[in-house]
Amino acid sequence: MKVQGPPLDADLLSQVALQTHTAVVVTDAAGYTVWVNAAFERMSGYTLEHLRGRKPGEMLQCAATDPAVVSRISARLHQGQSVTGEEVLNLSRDGRPYWVRLDISPIRNAQGDLTHHLSVQSDITRQRAEAEQRQVQAEDALRERERRDVLARLRREFRMPLNSMLGFAQLLRMEATQGGMASMAQRIEHLEAAGVQLLEMLDAMLSAADGERAMLQPVVLWDALNSHLPSEGALADPGPQARQDTVWADPVLLRRVISLAGTLGLTPGRPGVGCRVSLVAEPERRRTGLRFSYARATLASQAMRLDLLRQLVNDMGGTLEVHEGDDASLLVVYLRLAGEGPEATAPAPAPASLPSRPAPDGSRPSWWTTRTDVQGRVLYVEDDPGNVEIVRHALRSRPQVELLVAHTVDDAERVLSREPRLNLLLVDLMLPGRGGQALLELRAATPALSSLPCVVLTSVDDLAQEDIARQLGADDYLVKPLRLERLLNLVDLHLAPAPT
Repeated sequence: MKVQGPPLDADLLSQVALQTHTAVVVTDAAGYTVWVNAAFERMSGYTLEHLRGRKPGEMLQCAATDPAVVSRISARLHQGQSVTGEEVLNLSRDGRPYWVRLDISPIRNAQGDLTHHLSVQSDITRQRAEAEQRQVQAEDALRERERRDVLARLRREFRMPLNSMLGFAQLLRMEATQGGMASMAQRIEHLEAAGVQLLEMLDAMLSAADGERAMLQPVVLWDALNSHLPSEGALADPGPQARQDTVWADPVLLRRVISLAGTLGLTPGRPGVGCRVSLVAEPERRRTGLRFSYARATLASQAMRLDLLRQLVNDMGGTLEVHEGDDASLLVVYLRLAGEGPEATAPAPAPASLPSRPAPDGSRPSWWTTRTDVQGRVLYVEDDPGNVEIVRHALRSRPQVELLVAHTVDDAERVLSREPRLNLLLVDLMLPGRGGQALLELRAATPALSSLPCVVLTSVDDLAQEDIARQLGADDYLVKPLRLERLLNLVDLHLAPAPT
């Protein structure tokens, strides 16, 4: 048999209410205060003597409280109903705003008549502040994503016409050179230089607007120079030891620095020559310099491009020095040697070994020379007809190379299933339907395709995307507008020479 204890008397219940950490207010049927506990006094600063005979809402509620909430509370109390989870903003006696969650229950006598209201109030000021902070952060993150999406679209949309302009300009220069029209080739070269300058300035300005953070990692400087120095530049071989030097750099920003500095010596509409580039090591200061020398005083009129260059170099923790002479100019980019400085992420896979550029003897590279000793089959997955035409014309200098074209990933899968004798896969990332990354994933997961050399040709100038492509097995990552000599170099590298 269960033994029941004596009923709780009013004094004991009062002591329970007084000792609890939750604020409690008791009002009569008309809403006037008749009792408060100590927790309420600590929270609000008001004692029972301050509130006795007054309505709590009139004393406490701030004008910033939502009027709809106040009206809803009043209506439910007038109808004798309970109030659950309503949140109001109060002001303490010393003027401090604080949020409370109200749970109000009607108290009735034995006859069912309403006699009092019991209000339990929880201070939720911190929870509200944290929720508002999360909401602000979420809204900021959304705006940031939208801003980055807009800038990314702008970058792609700017690149699309420049891809065609620079690609076809290179083809026209090749044809003019092969046709013996030296003056025409020089004029076209000026058009190329203007397009490259415009592209690099747009890239740098959009990068600044994007506020992208440099992702520093060890980069082999010689490989970066060989890959990204414009064809107008001549690179002096620093020797076997210096070829291994690594610096702290963001690969994307470093490419922009090399490309932008490499074209400073070319002024559209004026005769000019490219720059000569050498490495300047400063072991005692733990840094290496890229010395760009120009054959005439050319930097004084390049203030905007120099400012963009300086910002890119500063973002990588380097410094830029400019020296202007009467008949020559010198620009030196200093970067910190790897081994000291920030923690590195894993270095990006090294690009395939490419032939070094010629020493600065004034000769021009001969990438456009027709080569009949290179043969094979290349599949290019690209939906833009202009880009396909540029690559098709470039490969005319490789008459033994057959070019197959697929416009979508689905088309590429069909070609790969019926054409087992492919030697090179060229893939654009921005394709209709499934993007080019889906094709890279398929290639990586298919043993029969995983050994097929693959090069990404894309307008997506993004380090994270490049890392993904390389992790999926891409041998190289070329950003449009393409440097066609670089593309032909890769074709020569991956396709087997024709048998003699």
